[in-house]
Amino acid sequence: MLDIKTLETWLWDGACSIRGAVDAPKFKDYILPLIFIKRISDVFEDELKRLSDEFGDERVAYDLAQKDHKLVRFFIPRSSTWHEIRKKTKNIGQEITNAIRAIAKKNFSVNPISFSRK
Repeated sequence: MLDIKTLETWLWDGACSIRGAVDAPKFKDYILPLIFIKRISDVFEDELKRLSDEFGDERVAYDLAQKDHKLVRFFIPRSSTWHEIRKKTKNIGQEITNAIRAIAKKNFSVNPISFSRK
């Protein structure tokens, strides 16, 4: 059986091998957006599956979600899904930035928030 300490060691070693020369504290700037995109992509796929089961077709489900974002928690443009991001081999940082911006553009219509005191 795998214990917590062994799992932590494996995860840390894996992160170190991925990040290479990047400082550990700065690594979160790279890994957290990836985790975010992966998670919301998984949720979006599950919700599309539910809609597809209900309406009988995946393409119809996507079109419905695109027209009415209230049917899903997050609407993700096809180019910004985890499946598509995984295919990228160049300019990964910019591709992740573009994906997150596209997701935000499709989902949020809020006024800018300022956390500075005035």
